[in-house]
Amino acid sequence: MNIPFLSTQPSADLCSETLIQRKWRHLKHRIIYRLGGTPNEKIPQSYFHNMSDMIAGLRRRRQEIATVIDVGASDGRWSLQAMAEYPQAKYLLLEPNEYHFPSLKAFCREHPQASHVPCVAGRSVGRLAFDDSEPLGGLASENGSGATFPATSIDHEINVRHLCGPYLIKLDTHGFEVPILEGAQNTLKDTAALIIECYPRSLGGIGIPFWEMATRLRKQGFQCVDIADPLYRKRDGAFWQMDMLFVHHDRPECVDNRYV
Repeated sequence: MNIPFLSTQPSADLCSETLIQRKWRHLKHRIIYRLGGTPNEKIPQSYFHNMSDMIAGLRRRRQEIATVIDVGASDGRWSLQAMAEYPQAKYLLLEPNEYHFPSLKAFCREHPQASHVPCVAGRSVGRLAFDDSEPLGGLASENGSGATFPATSIDHEINVRHLCGPYLIKLDTHGFEVPILEGAQNTLKDTAALIIECYPRSLGGIGIPFWEMATRLRKQGFQCVDIADPLYRKRDGAFWQMDMLFVHHDRPECVDNRYV
């Protein structure tokens, strides 16, 4: 498909592009692909593979989900994305930061299948230190000082609310993933997929890098089949984080070793 007004001929030096020019170039590629064409300039697929694409792919591969567990839900924006693909599922949103409570109250009122738990997710019910100074960057700690917040576990919430699987667990928890997963051992037995924000380094003293997360989950029967939204640190361009999708290792997309 030839689309003259969306010409994608590369500049002489792509490295000299401004941020706006680079974003516009990527947007042009997305538009061309959506229209069924092929851009003249080849770019990595990851430039336009985002969270919505990841969830849509999970649904397209016919993975059924009955309950979505959104840990680190902020204002509910991620659950809203998931609802586009799984509108009939129940949604459990765990978010302890009071900054988001008005938005979450409105979200649950608009979406009756959703409920908000105003607690930090961890290994068990109790209290945990939590830094709520940044609305989108809260970090829990088992040994930290400062204010403590009510804490719960995924297993506890699933049990008392009688929510059925198969489950989709999403973690956006900035290095506190291991304690949360340890508090979800029963839930993991009926979990179909996990979407976890992972990092190439340890965060918060207890976090583990993405390769250790993949190894840990592989021992529990899960395998990574997708990544989305890689983020690079502005000051030096170093890789900072990405979202990884894990599903059961015996699913067709995991056991099929063919490329085409």
